[in-house]
Amino acid sequence: MRCICEAIIPETDTPGATTARVPDFIKLIYDDWFTAEERREFLSGLYIVDGYARRRHSQSFIRQPLSIQQDIFRSLQREAEEAQDRNIDLREFVATIRELVVTGYFMSEAASKNTLAYNPAPMSYEGDYALDNVNKQWTY
Repeated sequence: MRCICEAIIPETDTPGATTARVPDFIKLIYDDWFTAEERREFLSGLYIVDGYARRRHSQSFIRQPLSIQQDIFRSLQREAEEAQDRNIDLREFVATIRELVVTGYFMSEAASKNTLAYNPAPMSYEGDYALDNVNKQWTY
């Protein structure tokens, strides 16, 4: 799983998914939040990725260099998007793993300090603010 995380968000001039401890986040979600059915589907997705790598490159996913892992995952994403109602397991796995990696990454300290505009105290609190000073207000 570490390889898939790094294939989705690799280390560049900012920390990658592994540095941000995304695999640990996914393991926590898997262990503590996934139902038995979700665990089965997730593991099935990992087997799909590995099987795809073995068919295309004669080696398991984790034995491939990062560039090949990224190509494999991009190919699987395209295949999942084109699959429509065929191969629902692949489509669901790709969506789940991407969501988990991105969520885990942007919740991490490494990403918040090195990727996002980190400002621990963005403004001061002004409790008595005149409504006349507000230019625009938005509501949903």
